[in-house]
Amino acid sequence: MQNSPFSLSNENLEGTIIASKASFEEEAVRTALGKYTPNYYISFVPCNESDLKITISCKKSNSLHINFLKEIMNELLDQQIRLDLQNKFGHLRESIVKHAFEPVRL
Repeated sequence: MQNSPFSLSNENLEGTIIASKASFEEEAVRTALGKYTPNYYISFVPCNESDLKITISCKKSNSLHINFLKEIMNELLDQQIRLDLQNKFGHLRESIVKHAFEPVRL
């Protein structure tokens, strides 16, 4: 049985997510976590060669829940997918936009 990548500590005022470096580029991590900084203190550091440790702490005395950590992981996944699609198909988008705004030829 595999360990959960989610954990709570300090009376549920701090949460930790262990994410694979192979699965998430730094840009995706920064973009995803930036959405939560107005209400939470967030840090991320390598915890070994293959994993990243993301720590979330409440700015106010609210407690965290495992489902909130899962929500953050979903945001990480969403941002990585967005980045992957941009890297794979960004040139097509640029071509379409360029063509759409070309002057009309009569």
